[in-house]
This record gives sequence, structure tokens and C-alpha cells, in this order.
Amino acid sequence: MQKKAVLASVLIALVCVTVLVAASVALFSQSATVDTYLNAGELKISLVRTDLKGRFADKNGVLSAEKTFTEDVDLTDAEATGNSAFKFGNEQSPVFNVPGVWEEAWLKLTNLGNVAFDYSLTFIYGEEGAPVSGTPEYNLANKLLVTVSLPDGTPIKSGTLAQTVQDGKLELGTITATNAHATIRVKVELPYEADSVDDGTGDTVMNANLKFGFVITATQHVAGAIN
Repeated sequence: MQKKAVLASVLIALVCVTVLVAASVALFSQSATVDTYLNAGELKISLVRTDLKGRFADKNGVLSAEKTFTEDVDLTDAEATGNSAFKFGNEQSPVFNVPGVWEEAWLKLTNLGNVAFDYSLTFIYGEEGAPVSGTPEYNLANKLLVTVSLPDGTPIKSGTLAQTVQDGKLELGTITATNAHATIRVKVELPYEADSVDDGTGDTVMNANLKFGFVITATQHVAGAIN
């Protein structure tokens, strides 16, 4: 009877050991970490006037023969540098323009970043805004002719300055690769009308002081619609 009791005690002990071993087994587990790097692209452009041709007026309003200027003029930050695509003059260096003057600038736009972009051109008035109807400035805006062309001279758009400002943004194209570039030509002309005399009355443009310019805008190119 005593042997049976001892044997029972041993069996109970073995069972307890088995239970303890089963309770200490952990679930197997393994993980993998994946790192993601997101580099933001850079949209960066340069705008350079490579050539300027035209028939210019001097400070006395005398027309020159056609001239060509080939020095590069950086227009990328024109507001800060004061550089201009044209030589029509300003308050600091006045030139009295007369019918017959015209200037045409060759503008080179380059992708200095790594983001493809669409580019456009918009003509604007200066800080004074649109000229008031009936003033010499208003008449001049409706006399000046603006033409935007491809490098070979094929016109993209042509019309008066007033109409061009009203029409707003002119979409021109897309530049994709880094260091790729495109060239456009922008011409502004005050036509000479042989059969018309401006005597200072009526729709005169004499003494007009009209400020205008244009904006080249580069916007990230999107190949498809974004939902």
C-alpha cells in the first residue's frame, strides 16, 4: 500500500512537470522592417533674353535703323534686378517712343530642376492697372501690337496689347528633362500709319505713359487627371 502511494506521488509529479513545460512555450514570431525614402523634386527655371532686335527711338524720339543686340540678359529675377526684355525706356532713362518703333526679344526658358513643367505667358499692366478709357494710355494700349512666335517666326498669338491682356494666360508648351530648354519670340510694335496724323486731339497717344510687362509661369506638368 505504501509502494502504491509513492508511485502515485511520482506520477503526479511527472504530470505537473509536463504541464509546466507546455505552459512555457512561446509563439514563434519574425518581423521585417521596410524603409521608405521620399525625395521632393525641385521646380527651378531660368529665363534669359538671348537676342533683341528692333527699330529703336533715341531720347529725342528719332528712329534708328534696325539694330540687333546679342548679349544675354538674365530675366529670371527681373523684379529684383530691374532687367527688362525690352529697351523702351523708363522714368529713370526716358525714351520718347514714336510710331514706327518695334522690339522683338528671343527668350530662352531652361529647366534647371528635376520636375517637368508646363509654361505659359501672360501680359499684364503695371501697378497702376488698366488705363482709363479715353486717355492717351488707353489709346496706346489699343494701338500697340503684340506677337508671340516660335523660334522660326511662326506666330502663336497676335493682337493689340489691350486684347492680349484681356485674353489672359497663353499656354505655350512643356519642358521635361533637366537642362532642356525652349525659346519663344515676343514682339511689341507701335505701327507707323502713313495715312494718319496724330495732332494731339481725338484718340491721341501723345504723352502717354503706359506701363506693361509679361509673366512667364512654370507649373508642374501633370500627365493625367488627379482624382
